[in-house]
Amino acid sequence: MPYFYGKFTSFNGDTFDKRSQLIISKNCLSENEFDTVPFDAVAILMNPGSALPLDESDLCREKEGLFIPIFPDPTQYQLMHIMDTKNWNTLCVINLSDKIGSDSSVFLKWVKDNKNNEQILKQWSIFGDDSTSNLTSIMNRTERIICAWGQNTELKYLIDFAWIKVTSLKKDIKGIQSGQGNHLYQHPYSQATETRWRWYKDMLSQLR
Repeated sequence: MPYFYGKFTSFNGDTFDKRSQLIISKNCLSENEFDTVPFDAVAILMNPGSALPLDESDLCREKEGLFIPIFPDPTQYQLMHIMDTKNWNTLCVINLSDKIGSDSSVFLKWVKDNKNNEQILKQWSIFGDDSTSNLTSIMNRTERIICAWGQNTELKYLIDFAWIKVTSLKKDIKGIQSGQGNHLYQHPYSQATETRWRWYKDMLSQLR
């Protein structure tokens, strides 16, 4: 049975609006393991989509900055299939932006609206200057990065500063590149079953 844990870093009104990390593990993790457990890989996606705690009582300011059990979404199950096939124990998911939003069109409009304000984009990103220590702590626990943030060209404004840090880490970078270039990588989950299956097979081929 897989376990899914999210670390939320901003509680606004009656909900969380930022998630800095997601951990998928085959084992139930204790509180002191979240910051030390090694990762078989770190996957970088676009932004957190659905991000609901399993226990509704965890939806409160007191849980800000802590790992709490969450409901998985289809993308996380797709990554879990890779873990099962590769016999991995733990995978960490971070995002180009920590801004939670299940509607990708709304999120991409927000990115576009702020394309000339890099400071705002960085404030919402683990790749921002203020989050360097958090990013380093995560990446020190893996040798493998899976780039899977999608192929929308509006992501360029987030990718530009994230890519500098990703490549400086000197890790083994995997991902299904888009033919459009500009460091665009296919997202693990698509509405089309055939596309999802092709990503899964191509990703496994890279991970041999």
